[in-house]
Amino acid sequence: CGVPQHGPDAGAFRAQAAPVADAEEARANSQVGSKTPPEIYQRQTLGSDAIVFFLISNIAKTSILLLLFIVGAVLMPKIFIFFLIAYFFGIIIGTLLIYNNFQFEINEKGIEIQTGVIHKTEVSLPFDSIENVNIERTLGDRFIGTSRISIETAGSALGNVTNGVQDKQSRAEAYLPGLPKAKAEKIHDLLIDASDGIFGN
Repeated sequence: CGVPQHGPDAGAFRAQAAPVADAEEARANSQVGSKTPPEIYQRQTLGSDAIVFFLISNIAKTSILLLLFIVGAVLMPKIFIFFLIAYFFGIIIGTLLIYNNFQFEINEKGIEIQTGVIHKTEVSLPFDSIENVNIERTLGDRFIGTSRISIETAGSALGNVTNGVQDKQSRAEAYLPGLPKAKAEKIHDLLIDASDGIFGN
């Protein structure tokens, strides 16, 4: 390999490398060296697919109001057109506000999610508190091609009492909706690995 094994230069080469005490220490050093920090996601919005998700979600939440507008069309057609335009204008503005104010970040410590237009809510979950990460796809998600990640922690909600001991149940502490399937799977795997203390490349 080009390295002198004998002669005056051999001793200088061997002196540069610190001796390894035993095989266990060598294995520990190699394992530590193989771990890399989790991939960093700077604070960002969910992505353009989430706009469609929030738009459909807002229309679904106000479907009763839309039905009232349709009934009003029969009784007062001219006024109905004005309210229908105002309704869709309000839905679009509301969707963009919700989208721009729904942001998340994944750093070395955990995941942070900020939501809310008027009332701001920020959830910070360290990796070691995460119990489970699920990818959920409702019928609406499959229709528009998005996925939702729910993050469960060891919650304070308690389950059934068995032999005098109450079982702790995990509960969904945070979620990331409207993600493309590939991105959802990537974040899912990252959070699972990070919560287990195993960081991928």
